[in-house]
Amino acid sequence: MDLKEIIIKGLNQGLKLIPTNTKKQPIVRSWKDGVDVNEVKILTQVHGIAIATGNDLECIDFDLKYDIKGDLYESYIEEVKSYSQELYDSMVIQTTINGGYHWFYKCKDLEEGNTKLARREATKEEKSKGERVKVLLETRGVGGYVLISPSKGYAFTQGRISTVSYISRLDRD
Repeated sequence: MDLKEIIIKGLNQGLKLIPTNTKKQPIVRSWKDGVDVNEVKILTQVHGIAIATGNDLECIDFDLKYDIKGDLYESYIEEVKSYSQELYDSMVIQTTINGGYHWFYKCKDLEEGNTKLARREATKEEKSKGERVKVLLETRGVGGYVLISPSKGYAFTQGRISTVSYISRLDRD
């Protein structure tokens, strides 16, 4: 099954999937209000699949290419597991093309957009290129999207996008 067929199947199952180009950008006009299956059917080039976040679905995006110490992800897992192994087990987790991770969950009445959770100051080398801050962790919420498997470079390691479960607001916070 090609990516376009997977998107059409997912849309018909109620998933808010978005066809993307090689730059990870949506290639349909109004993805925030839901993608029209008929619009997807006439596309000729689909390079990736994204899922719109919001409407209870949220994602934590771990951008580990900026983790200088190299221990952020393991520390985060330890922290979550020490709080609740059940919470960790409920996460749908995928690896990303740049060596990061996406953690998916649902939480009722989410209204937050994309939120930066952790960042660091740019290194001397990064500053010489005009950069000031590197974001390590952020949420993808209302108005956001993330690429998902089977897009090239993405793979689910725990759960599937169709099985994302609800967590409490307390667990989310």
